[in-house]
Amino acid sequence: MPLMMPKTLLHCDLGDVVVLLDLLGGRYRLLCGAAADALRALLCEETSATQEKWLLERGFAVERQEVSWSFNPDVIPPTASIDECSTLPVSPLLTARAVIAQRLAAKALDRQPLRDVLVTLKDRAPRPEAGSAPSLTIAQAFRKSWRWVGQTDQCLSRSIALASMLFDRAEAARLVIGVRMPFAAHCWVQSGSLLLTEPLERIRPYTPILAV
Repeated sequence: MPLMMPKTLLHCDLGDVVVLLDLLGGRYRLLCGAAADALRALLCEETSATQEKWLLERGFAVERQEVSWSFNPDVIPPTASIDECSTLPVSPLLTARAVIAQRLAAKALDRQPLRDVLVTLKDRAPRPEAGSAPSLTIAQAFRKSWRWVGQTDQCLSRSIALASMLFDRAEAARLVIGVRMPFAAHCWVQSGSLLLTEPLERIRPYTPILAV
């Protein structure tokens, strides 16, 4: 029977290791050696019977099905950052909205699977041809909000909140999750080749595994 990876599993091949992101469980798995080879064979539709059995038993493969949504990680590598742009005046009201948006995003992540949060976000995104250039003022308001929200382990909720505010204004942006070895994961927002969340050096070690 034709097999595929479950649509709630995303992968990134980093050479010696294949990283899996489970959108339902909100966790990562690292495969190496024969396990990584079995997953690569699945992606190339060249699995042996032994590999198929192993993948099915562990939930890394399912019967082929229609996929109504995807999070294609094929994004333009950023070449510039908001840090290189002129600082714009940011109102206290906009900064407060950025703080509230991040707290709401954090609550949503606590209550729902990551898949549901990202599908909702994807549904709000403007069509690529319809989206306008992003508001640098909104992005800078999020940078200013760090004083109240903090920076440690906040990249996912911050990026979801920023993308949501941009999408509400029909402004073009992509939320990206990247991974690297030694293992770490990071989330950011970009518009085309412009990074909206931080300096370029912060994301250069990461390879995208997901983009909304």
